[in-house]
Amino acid sequence: MNQDNEVKGILPLQRLLTHPPNLQVSDAMVTDFIVFQTIQDTAEAARAFERYDLISAPVVDEQGKLQGRLCVDSIIDFIREKTDEDILTQAGVTEEEDLFASVWKSAKNRWGWLLINIVTAFVSTRIIGMFENVIVQLVALASLMPIVAAMGGNTGNQTSMLIIRSLALGQITPSNVLRLIKKELALALINGTFIGIILALLSFLLYRDWEISCVMGIAMFINMLVAVTVGLSIPLLRHRYGKDPAVGTSIILTSITDSMGFFIFLGLASLFLIN
Repeated sequence: MNQDNEVKGILPLQRLLTHPPNLQVSDAMVTDFIVFQTIQDTAEAARAFERYDLISAPVVDEQGKLQGRLCVDSIIDFIREKTDEDILTQAGVTEEEDLFASVWKSAKNRWGWLLINIVTAFVSTRIIGMFENVIVQLVALASLMPIVAAMGGNTGNQTSMLIIRSLALGQITPSNVLRLIKKELALALINGTFIGIILALLSFLLYRDWEISCVMGIAMFINMLVAVTVGLSIPLLRHRYGKDPAVGTSIILTSITDSMGFFIFLGLASLFLIN
């Protein structure tokens, strides 16, 4: 730093220990270094600390004058708080609510997503109700259809968590989002085929019926494609329209994959298994 309070370089501890004591600071300092401005977003700084393995870095104002430094312990605290916030928002709990908040405040924070859950649960039951005659004729369907819904939910959550984390780290940009979508859909095709075949074989071992097994495998394949599509769409669309991509994503995703899982499986069963 010169007399005008402008940062000219940094002197890391390893250079201080490995250079002769009589050497001037200007000769030992590093002039190619990372510097942050006071107006920069903390999340951007956290990504830089991760990318360049920083321990500390100077912070300057718009005129380039030193205002302070940013240390790794502060970045770790920020990341921890952000992680806790993301976990809460995915479950539909606002970050303002803490463990010891009043009962009334906690209740109001959670009502919105609980009401959405009620609506989606009734949608799922109505879908099952549409196929009551199919289930009555083939009781095996009642034990198999939760597997389709559960696997779809897990697959969709894997995808959405990856997208949310990548958005938080700034890894997704308009230039690479299409490539990411293609990659995730290709992965869904591979996983859907693999898991579909496994579940079809397991279904055959249980019920000795190739028709039920085929319906199970096809339904699993289709629902995994639906799950990945939804897992991609929800956080990306929320991010595009300026909303937090983590808020309620898991709730919406699970509701959609459950409903679609029941509809796809029972719909295929009514087409191919019922005379």
